[in-house]
Amino acid sequence: MLFTIFLLPLFLPSLSALLTDRQKAGQLLQLSVSNLLSPSLEVDPAKLSYYITELHIGSFLDSPTSSSELPLSSFPQQRYADLSPAALAPYIPNNTLPPILGIDSIHGACYLSNSSIYPQPVSQAATFDPLSSSSASLVAAEETTALTAGAYRWVFSPLLGVAGSPLWARSWETYGASPLLAERFSAAAVAAVEAAGLASSAKHYRGYPGSRTGGDRVYPPGSSLADLSVWSSLLSSPSPPSTVMTSYTSINGRVPTTSDAAALSSELRGRLNYSGVVVTDFAEVTNLGGWHRASPDLCDAVLSTLSLSGVDMLMSPFDPEPVIDCIASLLSSGLLPRPTVDAKLARISALKNSASTLPLPPSSRLLLTGPTIDSLPDQSGGWTFHWQGSTDAAEFPPSSVSIASALLSDPSFNASLHLPCSSFDLSPARNRALLAACKQHLDANHTNYDYFVVGIGEQTYTEKPGDIRSLDISPGQAELISLLASYPPPIVGIYVGGRPRILPPPLLASLSALVTAYLPGPSGSAAISDVLSGAASPSGRLPFDWPLFQDGAGAHDSLVTEKCTRSQPHLSAPAALDPDSAFATGEGFPSYDNVDCPSLFPFGHGLSYSTFSYSLSPVSSQTISPSSPSVSLTVTVTNTGPVASRHTVLLFSFAEFRRATPPKKELADFLALPLLQPGESRDATLSVSLRQLEFALDEPDRGVLQHGMALRLGVGEAALCRGGGGGDMCSGPVTVDKEGRDERCDAGCAVWERACPGAWGGGGTGECEAFCAADPWGWDYVRCAEAAVYLAPPSSPPPDHCASLSSSCKNLFADPECEASCEADTPKKTAEKANRGLVPVVIEAVVGGLLVGFLVGRRKGRSEALAGTYRTQPSRGPYGGSDDLDDDDDGIALNRR
Repeated sequence: MLFTIFLLPLFLPSLSALLTDRQKAGQLLQLSVSNLLSPSLEVDPAKLSYYITELHIGSFLDSPTSSSELPLSSFPQQRYADLSPAALAPYIPNNTLPPILGIDSIHGACYLSNSSIYPQPVSQAATFDPLSSSSASLVAAEETTALTAGAYRWVFSPLLGVAGSPLWARSWETYGASPLLAERFSAAAVAAVEAAGLASSAKHYRGYPGSRTGGDRVYPPGSSLADLSVWSSLLSSPSPPSTVMTSYTSINGRVPTTSDAAALSSELRGRLNYSGVVVTDFAEVTNLGGWHRASPDLCDAVLSTLSLSGVDMLMSPFDPEPVIDCIASLLSSGLLPRPTVDAKLARISALKNSASTLPLPPSSRLLLTGPTIDSLPDQSGGWTFHWQGSTDAAEFPPSSVSIASALLSDPSFNASLHLPCSSFDLSPARNRALLAACKQHLDANHTNYDYFVVGIGEQTYTEKPGDIRSLDISPGQAELISLLASYPPPIVGIYVGGRPRILPPPLLASLSALVTAYLPGPSGSAAISDVLSGAASPSGRLPFDWPLFQDGAGAHDSLVTEKCTRSQPHLSAPAALDPDSAFATGEGFPSYDNVDCPSLFPFGHGLSYSTFSYSLSPVSSQTISPSSPSVSLTVTVTNTGPVASRHTVLLFSFAEFRRATPPKKELADFLALPLLQPGESRDATLSVSLRQLEFALDEPDRGVLQHGMALRLGVGEAALCRGGGGGDMCSGPVTVDKEGRDERCDAGCAVWERACPGAWGGGGTGECEAFCAADPWGWDYVRCAEAAVYLAPPSSPPPDHCASLSSSCKNLFADPECEASCEADTPKKTAEKANRGLVPVVIEAVVGGLLVGFLVGRRKGRSEALAGTYRTQPSRGPYGGSDDLDDDDDGIALNRR
């Protein structure tokens, strides 16, 4: 399905610009879900209001019945619906995200009644078949979603590491004593959970299983390379865990891991390059004082955990107010830098949206609205029956189906259409009337819907009548989404249009998912319905960069020098685009930090209901040259998810340096693979040609190569390979070898070959290029030659192009040492030169007025260094004087004063 899907608000603008210090503090906390319950274990609206609306708590954990004192029956399954995103929505402040709920899942959805309980991990490892771990984890994730009505989207598993002492009370939670078993089984478990749309949590970083005495929470005797290799393998896998949980212990008996900058910041974030969320284990921030005796007070523990280490979220299950007070105080004093906290918020924001809104569950009750949801003309665009497109749905054939019609007829859904709620009209009065009618309907009926599906975008247009001065989406559409966001059901946006409009932060923050349908035409609606229902997996990729701001900055092919000033986050970029980017830490003006400008969605972006892994072969050659004009590599693509899907592989090139500033990246090749079944692999061979590496230098319309230019190739829209970065998705260096070729000679000899076939001895352009290479022609000569041949008016007799090329544009065969008084070449001299393999007899001629301004040529000047200054020595033209027409000598003035 060639539509592009996005999960939102994964790209929500930075929360830091919208939250107070106390609200930021709340977002960094994970409390026990029991805080939300009444004594009778019912969800308490007053507590929801306090912890979510007032304190902005970012996460809750555990099942209400996780305590052994409470039977499962004390919290009936249907009551989990009271913790679902839809139920919590009325308590979510407009400037934040809903809390994410996490739960332990060790061998199935083990805290939930009616779940499938599997053998413990050590029993699974005994099969020596990682599929046992994958199957158990996949079912556990699916049942966690189903049995909690989608309330829990984060599971705390697997326990990573190599079992040490058999005395250890959690040995059975590991996959045995072999690092290889631990690597393969944990990778299978994580991939299954993530493929099911939940966030996994690998635990506990690091060394926890290596208890020195066999007792729990006893530090290991030393840092284990085997333990580190298991973590390194998992974190570099195609499907790394969304989160990592810290250990209760310390490495080598030193600083407790939760506050260990060497372990978490240097090793985990640095060497292992982990960019996901790091959460502490249960109450570990308070344990720094009472258990580890490493902090004298709570605020010191909070500071050492959040400032020094790489921890993002504190699992502080009860009594959050003192922790919030500490964080707010530390922020206010500057001891805890705001940019550090803002980066943590960005990672947490991304985590909260790791669970897919799409595909929609079967039998979902949908409200269909928006100006493009039921418009055949708008989804078909210009040049449909008329120049500007049709404005009358009656003109379309009976087989035509609007998006609304497709969804209404899809048995997967229980959909109803409510129009109108907005229009493209810019009249505030018109939009207010439409919104008022919509609000009246929603006030009375919003509980009848599970999801709002809103069609947004553009009207039909083409050419000049479609000119716009602003990319802003029309106000009525933004106001409609704002209205819909005031009700609990999640909002799915379907964008219909030929160009990307600016989607303002409030609009993005309100959408749970966005599908761009482009302009699918009157027959494409069924495919959109299939994408929403999950009958088909989307495989489209953005063929453009979706801009974040009106300036359009951030395009993938913009120059590397196009930088944006790091300023206030809400004026810069959605920090969640890259949680570790400088945009997550901006603090206002003046700013001296210049960073890459982001786009809202980058070129080539597009999600799938499946996941894919890449394995790259080495490049076919480390050199690309005229005799070997392409370099290729092979990518093995594997569908690692549970859904059959198509996939397109993108190859980008990254010039390390060149005389003209290079772009950030350039699309070098792409290949759309056929449908891949889960687990199926296919090879995609992609290449870059020498021609693609040409760039404009002296002449804006002439491509040249740079001898010795180095480049790298990268696979995937996220690849960033310049400077040796990018990891496994980047090739080794490839170097350009021009083999002595000169583009000016190539162009000039191509004219000779066309105008005077065989003039250089019948060997094609080879002898011509050899002659030119000895003293390269300039672009002036090439322009003149092309004008003489391609622009000469017809005449009788036909013009002598050979003479023009050899003398009128440039006296190619004059003695370079002779002065103006030297006699011109005679036929005898020319014949002698021809016998030496240069050229046949050439007759001088002068082309008419068409060539005025091109009649004087010159030989390319010789460069010499004089007193530290590089300058070009003037040369003699055919008339003996210094020739100033040629502007392409390679002498560069480097005046040293």
